[in-house]
Amino acid sequence: MASEKILLPYNFSKSDKKALDFVVRTFSPSVKSVHVTLFHAYTPLPKIETSKSTVMERLTSGMGYARQRINELEKDLQQIRTLLIEKGFPRDHVST
Repeated sequence: MASEKILLPYNFSKSDKKALDFVVRTFSPSVKSVHVTLFHAYTPLPKIETSKSTVMERLTSGMGYARQRINELEKDLQQIRTLLIEKGFPRDHVST
C-alpha cells in the first residue's frame, strides 16, 4: 500500500485544532502508512549591527520579543508533533 503524505499548515487557531483532530480521526486506522508534516511559516529576523546607536539598540530589544515568540511557537509546534505521536503516528512519520 502506498503511503499518504499530509501537509498540515498550523497557525494555532481554532480551525487548525479542528483540522488536527480531523487528521487524527480520519487516518488513525492507517497511521503506519501516513506521513504528516506540520507547517508554520514566519519571516526570519535579520541580524542587526547596533554600533552604539540608540535607535538600533531599541530595535534590537524589540526584536528580542519577536525571537522569544518564535521560540515559543516552535516549542508549541513540537508539542503538536508529540500529540500526533501519542495518538499512534510513528515518530519518524511526523515532522515539522
